[in-house]
Amino acid sequence: MKSSEVRNWPRHLPQELDIPRTNVCHHVFVSAARFPDRVAVHDAQGSLTYAQLAAQVERLAGYLQHEVQIRARDRVLLYLPNSRGWIAAYYAILRIGAVVVPVNPMNKREELSHYLHDTEAVAAICGAGNLGELLSNDDSARLRQIVVANEPGETVPATGQVTTLDTALATNSAAPAPLEHHPDDLALILYSSGTTASPNGCMHTHAT
Repeated sequence: MKSSEVRNWPRHLPQELDIPRTNVCHHVFVSAARFPDRVAVHDAQGSLTYAQLAAQVERLAGYLQHEVQIRARDRVLLYLPNSRGWIAAYYAILRIGAVVVPVNPMNKREELSHYLHDTEAVAAICGAGNLGELLSNDDSARLRQIVVANEPGETVPATGQVTTLDTALATNSAAPAPLEHHPDDLALILYSSGTTASPNGCMHTHAT
């Protein structure tokens, strides 16, 4: 903080943040342990408690690690509108030490090609409305799997490469490996809008 800020800073408040040296996903499990029945997500489908969210994260993490063979530091595209599926997928990716690459659900083929090529993503989690756009991109052929978080009533053509989030959660996969804490490992790659050039990826660790 600048000296001028310190002078005017409330005396009862700390001047520095104590950043936990943990995997970001750890906080979901802490909340589930402390407030298991408290609502974590509320949407058109109803409510999801912290205990239910943590269970979904754990099941999806196990699926991604054992069935899709995603390893620590692998990149995974998160090409979804705001939803409970986005939240579960975000933490499941971090749970196994992989890297989340959030993609604006309004992005089209050209932007997707850049993200796929630039990050060398190995898998993607997308919405049913985004699946066609993703599959129309030649670079999507090298994705090991595309998990589609479809809303109630949305149909998804299942193929060897494409499955649904519900199917992934229902798969009897082994539990993921114990959660590891590497706060300085890459957790997230956020891309700029690319209004003047190709979007640039801003890299964040678990500690930042």
